Amino acid sequence: MPEDTLSTVLSMLKPQAYAAGGLDLGGAWSLRFDAHDGIKCYACMAGAGWIIAEGEVNPVLLEAGDCVLLPNGLKFTLTKDPSLACTPFSNIPQNDWYGRIATVNGGGDTVMLAGHFSFSGAYTNDLLGVMPTIVRLRETSDKEGMRWLLQRMCTELRSLQP
Repeated sequence: MPEDTLSTVLSMLKPQAYAAGGLDLGGAWSLRFDAHDGIKCYACMAGAGWIIAEGEVNPVLLEAGDCVLLPNGLKFTLTKDPSLACTPFSNIPQNDWYGRIATVNGGGDTVMLAGHFSFSGAYTNDLLGVMPTIVRLRETSDKEGMRWLLQRMCTELRSLQP
């Protein structure tokens, strides 16, 4: 039986590790994320916010239901308003967001679920390097799948089950 294209690509990337969690953001929030290996993905569950990738001229508005992938490992910012000063994401303790939803500035404005996948395959940099800086999922079924995956990953991390 032939493999589908995604399975072929994933087998070449050799998934190594993943993390998942979320943020319930309120007030004047703006978080700066360091460069990363692999792919980060975000699903906006409620509210809205901007994502600004390093080197990109135009910020991308994420509204409830939107999902994006960040495959190039660049620094980026999630913010309520691009003019706000940023807080490093590393200031949020890992125990607050890993498998959970961390509350920032009292929450209640925007909820984002996030995932991070790292890979060890020899072709990882070649495959991810040719992708756009921000990949917006357009198809409803793709967005629903991403939201379900991120929610499921959080559940598995909380219950310590793979």
